[in-house]
Amino acid sequence: MFSLKNIVERKITEYVMFISTLGYTLFKVADRNIGDVFLTLLVLGFIIGLISNWKVLIQDKILWLFLLSLLSQILSWFHGIYFTPYTPSFFSLSPLANLFYFFILAYWLKGNAYYIFSTLTAYCLGVILACILHSNAPVDEFLLGLTGQRVDFGITNANHTAALAGSSILASIFMIYFFIKEFRIYLRTWYGISYVSFLAIISVINLLLVYMTFSRSIWLALFCVLVILIFYVFFRNVSFNMKFLVKIIVVLISSFLLIYSLLQVPQINSRVFEEHEVIAGLLEKEPDEIASSSVGLRVKFWYSSFDWIKEYPILGLGDRNARAFVIQKSPYLTQAVKDEFQHLHNGYIEILISYGLLGLFVVLGIFFIVFKNVFMMKSMYRNYVIWGAIAFSSYYYVINIFESFFMFKTGEYIQTVFLGCIYSLYLSRTLNNKKDK
Repeated sequence: MFSLKNIVERKITEYVMFISTLGYTLFKVADRNIGDVFLTLLVLGFIIGLISNWKVLIQDKILWLFLLSLLSQILSWFHGIYFTPYTPSFFSLSPLANLFYFFILAYWLKGNAYYIFSTLTAYCLGVILACILHSNAPVDEFLLGLTGQRVDFGITNANHTAALAGSSILASIFMIYFFIKEFRIYLRTWYGISYVSFLAIISVINLLLVYMTFSRSIWLALFCVLVILIFYVFFRNVSFNMKFLVKIIVVLISSFLLIYSLLQVPQINSRVFEEHEVIAGLLEKEPDEIASSSVGLRVKFWYSSFDWIKEYPILGLGDRNARAFVIQKSPYLTQAVKDEFQHLHNGYIEILISYGLLGLFVVLGIFFIVFKNVFMMKSMYRNYVIWGAIAFSSYYYVINIFESFFMFKTGEYIQTVFLGCIYSLYLSRTLNNKKDK
């Protein structure tokens, strides 16, 4: 008998959705039009799946949080119109709603390790493909980057290129580690060696991209990931045997030597320390006295936001264009800066300005629910998923301090792919268990 449930559960549907996942992951940034075609297929497929399995799916708190995201944006819109001096001009449910695309990816990946690895591999390739397609002369730009010039390959700006490359490094290193730990036997085969070598090459390319973009926020984020993972491993181990302590010491010494060596590169050293005087003077100067450098402008943007956040803390000003309004009203910025910049360079502040604490509750609630469910999950791969969740969230939280990735397509893409892969195993097991009951 024909039914929507039969369509969703057919293998051909699963394969079509898997191919669509790869298409979205590979092309979303490289060629947005192609990527959106695959995303549309994923969304339509999920809607059919939701209709046919709504009694099971609706029990997931992520979907309830999604409904809250819609409500919060509607409330913020009306609040902005009637209770603030700002008049919202951009009514859209997509800024917060789009952050839930990861649930659709998680649903179609079905907790399948092959699907997840393929998706992460497609992501790594997609980052490189985006650099090739967006740049007018990718080879020349790559060579220019090797000489110490800052490049961005035509992807919004260098910070966005670096954010994509940095997350690709996390993905490729994670896959190499997982493959060596769980599928070591395949390293005796040509295809196993080829795959690990391929991932290693991708890691090197993306490390070079992170270097070429000279994005200090991404360097800091990757450093924080390393530190947090070391602490997680250290405090998670309860035996503290000699073998474990030797490993920790080796990792710490290696990390120190790596960071010290990197700081000896003149371009990196200059980029890291070039604004130390600006940073040192932040606590002593008034906002309008701070130099309009890269760091200084960010601090001025943030200062410009604080009074608005204090005045309208719960629902914000009403839409994502409120960030430009705040910049235009700032007493700390010159007109030239106001004409050049349209966002506040901080994802958390932009959410607060646009949608208030209710909006920020939605955004952070996503990660809280994912973390809670992943930590409680029973699976032989649980520890790997937790590692991935800690690494990605640490990275993503840090980069949002200095750029508004929550509100940009780049951040939406990164969050969709990584949270989709992280949440897939839990979601798949939960849905299967509830169906059996």
